Amino acid sequence: MEWFYDKHGQAVFYKCDDRLISRHGENLCWIFGNYVYSLKNGRHIGWFEAGKIFDIENGIIAFLKGST
Repeated sequence: MEWFYDKHGQAVFYKCDDRLISRHGENLCWIFGNYVYSLKNGRHIGWFEAGKIFDIENGIIAFLKGST
């Protein structure tokens, strides 16, 4: 399990296998390769690259500890 942190340094979700899961245990989305997809509708919603999650406008949503 790997935790992702927001810009304030708060743990916001974690990676478990190919899914991102909220602190409360809710499945948020899944990762396939470098792509992040919604669980609700299957749409591409961002990227996972170099320990960071990017939205579709290339803004960083969250990052793994130690990523630069």
